Amino acid sequence: MKGLLRALIPPAPCLHCHLPQPEHLWLCEGCRATLAPDGGTATTLTGGLNVESAFFYGGACSALIPYAKDPVEPPLYAWLVAQAAELPNGSALVPVPTHWRRRIERGGCHTTALARALSAHLDLPVVHALERSHLAPKQSQQDRETRRQVRPEHFRCRDLELPPGKVLLIDDVLTTGATLSAAARALLQTHALDDLGAWVLARRPASNEGFGLAKR
Repeated sequence: MKGLLRALIPPAPCLHCHLPQPEHLWLCEGCRATLAPDGGTATTLTGGLNVESAFFYGGACSALIPYAKDPVEPPLYAWLVAQAAELPNGSALVPVPTHWRRRIERGGCHTTALARALSAHLDLPVVHALERSHLAPKQSQQDRETRRQVRPEHFRCRDLELPPGKVLLIDDVLTTGATLSAAARALLQTHALDDLGAWVLARRPASNEGFGLAKR
């Protein structure tokens, strides 16, 4: 029966090289090897927010992350988190929210799906302490200078209690750091936190060139 099903339903193509691949659900074995760990060091944004990243944004990662985002694909986020060599420490996870219109378009919030996948590994609460109050063009359609225009007032804080310890903002990709910086400033305006950091799935290799970021 399995042989008949395989004959009738060909294997799904690899999302990176697009060749038929029976080994894994999303990637062939060769492309899976292109998931490059980001070395376990943090990127420091202007203002002092330290951002940890699981992967470099390149190779298969550059195909998987957009695929997981639109429409939102929670099982793929769970698989990517499971591939990370190191996961962060903290007391709570706060997804950097998307606007409600984007959630309708994508069938959910991709950062919430990512935070929940991370929560399943770390046994940490996901706290929706922020709301997106400003609808901006999709970041994939913006250049770097435009992306830097995200401001704290584009977010609205919710009256929710956050636990003591290190709170982590969660996003999928670090490019200029503007979105995470704005979200951090908005959160700190209304919450007295012991420690605030951030974790992303991937960092674009050029993220620390000329935008007030530095690896440490």
